[in-house]
Amino acid sequence: MAGFATPPVGRSQLVLFPEKLDDVIASDHVVRLLDEIMEGLDWQAWEARYVLERGQPPIPPRILASVILYGIIKRIRSSRALEEALE
Repeated sequence: MAGFATPPVGRSQLVLFPEKLDDVIASDHVVRLLDEIMEGLDWQAWEARYVLERGQPPIPPRILASVILYGIIKRIRSSRALEEALE
């Protein structure tokens, strides 16, 4: 996944407060199932088409697809509402 944007903090890394992001998300939350499904798919063909010539690195296709599917599952139609739901 070289050349793609990476999150500033991994889910298992400690953040400002002494808790991990994985600890905050409930074990039965739909995000965990969605993440497991998306992680199991082969994204190499999609990632191979991305060519970074200039500017900031692109967001990985798996992350973008996950966000879109989360919005569909939660029936969120507005990009601003989706942004708020993901915070």
